[in-house]
Amino acid sequence: MRRQSERMPQEQHYLAGLDLRGRAVVVVGGGTVAQRRLPRLLAAGAAVRLV
Repeated sequence: MRRQSERMPQEQHYLAGLDLRGRAVVVVGGGTVAQRRLPRLLAAGAAVRLV
């Protein structure tokens, strides 16, 4: 398990091996959970829309 302080490598897959490159992903809310998830979604290549 990674420590939060470690930098994430450029990943091509999100959780469970999902290939999100170019896929539309909607994140509802801007709280702490969204703040944790957004960097990984973006690193996985997702086209993120925050609502």
